[in-house]
Amino acid sequence: MAGLKLPDGPQCRGCILQRSGRGFLTIDGQGTNGVMLIGEALGFNEALTGKPFVGPAGFLLRKVLKRHVKAERDDFWIANVLFCRPPGNKLQDTSYKYEAINQYRPHLDEALNQHRPKAIVALGDIAMERLLGRRGIEQCQNYAFWSDEYSTWVVPALHPSFIQRGNNKYQPILGLAIKKAIAIAEHGYTHEVPTTIHHPTSSEVAAWVAGYKAALRQDPATPLAFDIETNYKGARDESKLKQDQDPSFDILQISFAYGPDEGISMEWCASLKPAIQEALGTMGTKIVWNRSYDVPRILANGVPIRGDIRDSMIAWHALQSDLSKGLGFVTPLIPGNERVPMWKDQSNDDGGWFYSAMDSVMLWRNDRGIMHSLKQEGILTFYQQYVEQVRPVLDDMEGAGVLVDTEEQHRLVSTMEQEIDVLEESMQTLVPDQLKDLHPKKGYKRDPEDTVGMRQILVPNQTWTVCPVCQLKNPPTAHFKRYVAKRSLHKNTACSGM
Repeated sequence: MAGLKLPDGPQCRGCILQRSGRGFLTIDGQGTNGVMLIGEALGFNEALTGKPFVGPAGFLLRKVLKRHVKAERDDFWIANVLFCRPPGNKLQDTSYKYEAINQYRPHLDEALNQHRPKAIVALGDIAMERLLGRRGIEQCQNYAFWSDEYSTWVVPALHPSFIQRGNNKYQPILGLAIKKAIAIAEHGYTHEVPTTIHHPTSSEVAAWVAGYKAALRQDPATPLAFDIETNYKGARDESKLKQDQDPSFDILQISFAYGPDEGISMEWCASLKPAIQEALGTMGTKIVWNRSYDVPRILANGVPIRGDIRDSMIAWHALQSDLSKGLGFVTPLIPGNERVPMWKDQSNDDGGWFYSAMDSVMLWRNDRGIMHSLKQEGILTFYQQYVEQVRPVLDDMEGAGVLVDTEEQHRLVSTMEQEIDVLEESMQTLVPDQLKDLHPKKGYKRDPEDTVGMRQILVPNQTWTVCPVCQLKNPPTAHFKRYVAKRSLHKNTACSGM
């Protein structure tokens, strides 16, 4: 098998992957910083060497460590959930997933008990599920979870192989997760949970509103964060909510925060409506996450909103236009939120009161961090001029309707298309001919009759598929198939275990 050996660990006998798995992992690294990185399984290069993350995903991991973490690979212990390479390099959504993971559980447990890491980075959904019993890596990444089983903190993060597949925008986020684990190992860690007020009485709400108005008088720049809960909204990603998706304008709860340490969640009802109107009727800045969903529903329920309204989700988009805009996704990425616990999974606990209040507190914190970052990046003035100051004009236009000069609109579109064509042509002059797309994709096999506007370039044609086991060039599909004979449950071709 060209160097690819069968698994040979003490727990491999009787494993469902004993014959189809390849290689066996040896824990790598010195762990001088007290952090263990745990991935999914061995890849092809890893199966050859017995070392985790030495293939393409390992190259990306090393790059992230060097560029974003300022650390060396050897500073960590590195392991996997699965100690061999599964067939087809695939474990998720396979019939043998849980059986194989449980078979290798003693191997990983032994490594964890031996090294006693002060923090673990769970790379990918499989590692997170194995260590925490949770799924949904995109929602949990960069938060810290305590593991009772291993008496340590676990920070989930995206797997380098996922980032490698055209998701390079997540490299800095993986770096943040690893840096967070290093900080936990060095300084220890506790969650800092803001104070949340639930089920307040009318007098408690009135006292809270009075406190907000006093803070506003002391500092007129104090923003008020608000967030509503509806039957439809639930735990859905706020950034994906559309106004026309939910035909109901019924509001169940509303929450507020005017500082980083306290939020209040109250029922939307007639007895509390005057206090809600009083808070939203001040001239202070209001902040919301996805105003196109929350604001129309508040207005439709007869509560006007005065003062400027800033959509912090759009401000985040101005800062990081290629990343998700979900409130739960953004929160652990904002400086100052490193100790915030994951709360988005508690929408059904205690009627959602804690969840609702936390939404507003985290919104307030995120807005503060986003505004600071916009200023640091030198784009705060641009954002204010072209987003915040334009929004009231658009609101008026949306409410009153605007006449459109279609002829002028078409002329404008035509002019802009011409300018884009000129810009694209000028950009193409900077690209070497060898890197440009061919039309047709493989070029012309023989010279066309009309070559006007064409140039002839020589492109090396040396593309072929290679079997990673036996190095056969352009192997047929059958080369990798597994056959089942009448007298043998498994009868494999030489390279069928790939």
